[in-house]
Amino acid sequence: MIPVNAEAAVKGDSEPEWVRHVREAYLYSSPDAAYREPAAAGSRFGKVLSSLGVGRVSVAEKLSARWEELSSADVAAHSRPRELLPDGRLIISVQNSAWYAELSRFWAAKLLERVRAVEPGVRKLVFSLDM
Repeated sequence: MIPVNAEAAVKGDSEPEWVRHVREAYLYSSPDAAYREPAAAGSRFGKVLSSLGVGRVSVAEKLSARWEELSSADVAAHSRPRELLPDGRLIISVQNSAWYAELSRFWAAKLLERVRAVEPGVRKLVFSLDM
């Protein structure tokens, strides 16, 4: 076994899943076999990446790709979806205070309706000045 860190090994702490995948990819072709043949790291690379969340497209990225369609050309030029929080709030970055006021006062209900048609998990829009 290749220790990740000696302190964790002494305490008996479990290692992160991605470390286990890397270890198995480096050392073994099958984690369940009694005798394991060495295998190339590439044979487990997909599992390592997926355990790290690489390759997953976030809801905000999906919405960003369609943002002009969901809002308008003007709104899309001055804002973008940034992050969907676990509680269903979609954070939207806005370019300046004028657009913040415009979107929060006049566009919020319409945008939420359009966004929910594409992504039902969104329950609220939160505008943020940080673009």
